[in-house]
Amino acid sequence: MFRFLFYPGVIVHEFSHLISCLVLRVKVSKLSFGLRESYVKHDQTGPIRMSLIALAPFYLGFVIGAILFYFAKLAFGSNLLWFFVLNYLGICVLYNSIPSKQDTKNIFNTIEDHIKKKWKKNFGSKIAIIILILILYLPIIIIAQLVSAFDKFEILRAFYVLALFAIVYGIV
Repeated sequence: MFRFLFYPGVIVHEFSHLISCLVLRVKVSKLSFGLRESYVKHDQTGPIRMSLIALAPFYLGFVIGAILFYFAKLAFGSNLLWFFVLNYLGICVLYNSIPSKQDTKNIFNTIEDHIKKKWKKNFGSKIAIIILILILYLPIIIIAQLVSAFDKFEILRAFYVLALFAIVYGIV
């Protein structure tokens, strides 16, 4: 029931993955918009592209949600139906913009596989992978962990939606 109520956001979430796959030229093999399970299956790719694909709903959802709230705010005085519809869609999109457990798992697994593959080589590649971990992979992992906290705690999702709503409406 709860998932059905916010289903428009699920569609935007999966389309965000799809769009990022298309932009990054990663082949998509299957797309599903089921009420129980929705997903985008795509080819394996490197850690950077995988991170961009997995986190795409968060970034695109933020932008789309903010735009929906902004247009709802503009519609407030003239058209109450659009005001409610756009706010509802903004809430749905933002609520579902948080990457799923599988999204963050894909990031971690891809980074881990890449490190294991490179670590087996010579000493120079081990030094390079340590630098890569510190400069690139560690920030990605930290961002993914922070964002995944929103998936674990529903109250954080609610605060996230309310915070953006308050910012767009000038309440904060």
